[in-house]
Amino acid sequence: MMQNTTNQLGVPSGHKLTEVQRFWLQHYQAWQTSGKNQVDYAREHGLAVKSLYYWKKRLRQIGAIDAGLSSTPPVFQKLQLAPVAAAGIQCQIQFANGLVCELTGLDASGVEHLLLTVSRLPQ
Repeated sequence: MMQNTTNQLGVPSGHKLTEVQRFWLQHYQAWQTSGKNQVDYAREHGLAVKSLYYWKKRLRQIGAIDAGLSSTPPVFQKLQLAPVAAAGIQCQIQFANGLVCELTGLDASGVEHLLLTVSRLPQ
């Protein structure tokens, strides 16, 4: 039985990457672990934002990264909602990049709509 192995970049063995593909894969992986959005990461490293988007798509097409999955699994954190009498729902969400979102006065359907909207945002 053959065992699937990967090289140090996490690419399946037997898959040869060009120098350019390795360059963008390393940036993709560094971006994934940076906690920054793609635009900020690209600007910080002097990369064209469109090129980072292009290579993310291209690397998925050639199987260097999982289609539909990031190289690191998503991290979910427990969200606690504390209802406030007559004021709706009040909560605070702190994102890994330090951004804090405070919500007050939402009802359950408002929170559901917000979470669905956020889940559809591009990475």
